[in-house]
Amino acid sequence: MCAKIVAVRNDRLGGRLGALLNAIRVATDYNTSFSFTWADHADVSLELQKPQELFNERFIADHRETERSYGELQRDLKAIESFCNSQAKDQFFDINITKIDYKISEAMSPVVMPWENSSTVRAALADCLLHIQFSEAVSQAILKIEAEFSGRTLTAYHLRRGDIIDPNARPSNVLWPNKYVPSVFYEKHIKRTISHDENSKILIFSDAEHELNAFCEISPNIVRADRFLSDLNLTQLQNDFLELYLMSRCKTIVAPGASAFSGVAALIGNCNIVNVRDDLTNAERNDSLHELTKRIRSSPERFAGDADLGQNFPELIQHHRKVGSPEVALNIMKNHMTRG
Repeated sequence: MCAKIVAVRNDRLGGRLGALLNAIRVATDYNTSFSFTWADHADVSLELQKPQELFNERFIADHRETERSYGELQRDLKAIESFCNSQAKDQFFDINITKIDYKISEAMSPVVMPWENSSTVRAALADCLLHIQFSEAVSQAILKIEAEFSGRTLTAYHLRRGDIIDPNARPSNVLWPNKYVPSVFYEKHIKRTISHDENSKILIFSDAEHELNAFCEISPNIVRADRFLSDLNLTQLQNDFLELYLMSRCKTIVAPGASAFSGVAALIGNCNIVNVRDDLTNAERNDSLHELTKRIRSSPERFAGDADLGQNFPELIQHHRKVGSPEVALNIMKNHMTRG
């Protein structure tokens, strides 16, 4: 019996798909089988509770883990990532004769063994999507996207918002500086992109309606990505995946530093991903933070609500500490606390 490579994730769509693609790649290259976990119980987000909306029934029957629980897989399986040195190569190749299964949890980066070539792995990983059998609705939508965008050079901008700014969701009670990047940074980056190429085509991806509308007002070069899927009568899970797939068709993805969604899109498309905050110059960041200070002080209505506004405070505090004016950030925050 050959070992099986099991994708073990229990989070959102991007994380689950990223681990699945890594599992498929390793299983394919080393001539063994793969499977994946897909939690769909009542505590899971509603849009993830019906995997048959994304995959066809045969794929689910052949590859979904149902006999072993997520906890058992985490406890009992050895992580592929543990083969971290070239001396483990012989041991790794024993997967073809061992009865022990291995797990993969990495979602945002290719799993590259010490003896493998990273460029070769990335190219192979992009092809692994072909091993997934999708539902009929998803398959037809993929064909539509390919017909629409084949041969076009696009840049994607991904603004991670979602439950981070939803006042009714638990994550909004916590600050997420690695996932939430202030809009002013995106605005500065987009304007630079357009100034370098006035014919550039930009797709905006976000689940925040106010952000989509605001960015489309900057330039006619900017288009909401969701408008290409709006007439397909998709479920939320199908729509989320197809936005990810559409993002993967772009040459460059500009995104926050910690987003499994955009990270997996880059894996699927073997495309370039740019950290929006890190790619700005010091001058561009300072200009952006000056604008952010003005908005938080005088124009709170430009944010979706207090949960959205509050996610900007870490940048505000850090900036004014750095430039020697911490009292500015303190007074702004006090005013908002007084407002309630």
